[in-house]
Amino acid sequence: MKRIMSIALVLALAFVLAACQGEPSSSTPEISSTPSANSATSTEESSVAQDEEPAEEPIEEEPVEELPEEEAAPVTMTNGENSVSILVGDEAVAEFTLPTETPIYDELKYMDDGQTAIMTHNIMEGVSGRTIVEAFEGTAEEYLDFYKSIAGVSEDAPTTTWDVNGIEALICQQETADDTITRDCLIAVPVAENAVLGFRINAVSNPKYEVQFDDSVIDILLNHCVF
Repeated sequence: MKRIMSIALVLALAFVLAACQGEPSSSTPEISSTPSANSATSTEESSVAQDEEPAEEPIEEEPVEELPEEEAAPVTMTNGENSVSILVGDEAVAEFTLPTETPIYDELKYMDDGQTAIMTHNIMEGVSGRTIVEAFEGTAEEYLDFYKSIAGVSEDAPTTTWDVNGIEALICQQETADDTITRDCLIAVPVAENAVLGFRINAVSNPKYEVQFDDSVIDILLNHCVF
C-alpha cells in the first residue's frame, strides 16, 4: 500500500513539473519591437547630417594686377629758322614764325629751356615790352588761369574767342591808358588735346609814335600760326 502511494506521489510531482515547463514564465522580460529613444535620436541626427550640405570654403580671389597709367606725352618746343614748333612727344602739332611785316618784331629768340621763345618789342618804333611764345601742357582755359597773375592780367578781365584757321583761341587782355597805353594780354591756342601754343604779351605804346600795339598786332601774331 505504501509502495502504491509513493508511486502515485511521484507521478503527481511529475505532472506538476510538466505543467510548469509548458507555461511561459511571467518574469521573463519581453523584447520590445519599438526602437529605443537613443536609437531614434541617432537616426534623426544621421538624417539631418545627410540633409545638410557641407559648408563651402571661401574662394580666394587672385589680386588684380593694376596696369600702370600711361603717361601723357610731354609738350615741348623746338627751334627752327626764325620759327619755333610745338611738339607733343615727337610729333610737331604747330609752328609759329616771326611776323616780319610789323616793325614791332624783328627777332625771335629761342630759350634753351625747351618751352619758350621771346620777341622783344622794337622800342625805336614806339612800343616797349615783350611777347613770350611758349609751349604749355594743358587746356586753353588752364593756360589763362595759370598765367593771369604772372602776366598782370586781372581775374575779372574779359575773355574773348578768336578763330585761327578753324581753331578757337582764347584771348584775355586788359588795357590802361595814361601818358602811355599799356596792354597786358594772354592768348591760348589749343593745338592738341592737352597742348597749347601760348602768348604772353606786355606792350607799352607811346601815343607820340605812329606804331601802336592793338588788335591788329594780335591778328598778325595768330596768322603766323600753322597747324
